[in-house]
Amino acid sequence: MSFSPMPGYFRSACALCGLTSNQLVADHFGISLDTANSWLTGRRRVPDNVWREMAIYYDQLTDIVEHCLDTFERGEISDSGVQAIAEHEHGSKLPAAGVSSVIAAWMMIRMVDDD
Repeated sequence: MSFSPMPGYFRSACALCGLTSNQLVADHFGISLDTANSWLTGRRRVPDNVWREMAIYYDQLTDIVEHCLDTFERGEISDSGVQAIAEHEHGSKLPAAGVSSVIAAWMMIRMVDDD
């Protein structure tokens, strides 16, 4: 990685992707809760491969948002259908506890931006 991110950046990136608790971070990356805590507090540096995995995950979420927006605008899904599409599109790798609200929030931002 060409820059050294500040400790709070990882926590912000996780929140942006719906990884809103230390346990969700640990589960998502397959690491111990202690490791997640150390990354989130800046006690230990987040490895570059984790940042790459986060970038891939962010891209997946962006793709889901685009798909949901298209489907929503055609009137083919309701608000409650967002989580079902997310789970269908990318399986269990998405954290159920946070992803639907993140996708819905991104959709709202995009819909307001389109007006």
